[in-house]
Amino acid sequence: MPYTPKSINVPLFAADKLCWRVDEQVILQNISLNIPKQSFVGIIGPNGSGKSSLLNCLYRKINATSGQLDFNQQDIHSYSRRDLAKQIAVLQQEPSYQFELRVDEVVAMGLIPQSSLLSISRVQDTDAIKQALTDVGLKDKSETIFNHLSGGEKQRVLIARALVQGAQVLLLDEPTNHLDIAHQIEILHLIKNMNLSVILSLHDLNLAAAYCDHLILLDKGQVIAQGSPQQVLTTDNLKQVFKVEAQVSESAFHQQHQISYDLMPQPDQLNSSDTLTQATPHRKAIHPAKEQAHE
Repeated sequence: MPYTPKSINVPLFAADKLCWRVDEQVILQNISLNIPKQSFVGIIGPNGSGKSSLLNCLYRKINATSGQLDFNQQDIHSYSRRDLAKQIAVLQQEPSYQFELRVDEVVAMGLIPQSSLLSISRVQDTDAIKQALTDVGLKDKSETIFNHLSGGEKQRVLIARALVQGAQVLLLDEPTNHLDIAHQIEILHLIKNMNLSVILSLHDLNLAAAYCDHLILLDKGQVIAQGSPQQVLTTDNLKQVFKVEAQVSESAFHQQHQISYDLMPQPDQLNSSDTLTQATPHRKAIHPAKEQAHE
């Protein structure tokens, strides 16, 4: 059953019956949601549920077929592309980024929306790049070629690029994909402590529970639930959406939810390989620091 959002005072994004179709295929269907400002928001759901498509709508990489989407209480189409770029920074999935540039040159790309020139000519711009690299712990890598970095270092460079962009909002599509668990935690901890509104898609539900203060659960292009991890990550929702038997408890390491899964797949899972890849099942509850990336 689709989710009906509660009202939030001055939401960052507000969507009402948002739909997106490609030819006759419905990708997003009647999306209605409110995303609060200054929140760490996770978009979760099975493969093909519409997570990336929803993120793409939020910065107008794609335009919804119908429905209303407001950003800061204004129709998102009232903003020019340049104005949106000044306010919303985007990190897509890591494999698409291959730059034969130095690290500081990649970070400098974040200054483009704020300047009419493609080159860095101001002392304050250079200082901003140095400070951003310091903030992400890569000050000593400024002259390194981007492609020579590890996956975790590349993500930190792209976060530094977002910092110099001066945006209010950071959108990330599976930022922990292809990273080992230590680097997943490192990246999420870094993002969590930035003074930005953050919206990201995640596959790992335990990491989503540990770091996010607001979750949006999608299935088949519809919002099934939205709210705190405690409200969204219920045994009923996990069974309905992910087709898994799970137990939800409080972590021994933090106050958030943690999820443990039944090892035995349910009969209706046996014909659904996509569903089985959503989470590695465990008999025991697992703290996110000990859980491996699944996808």
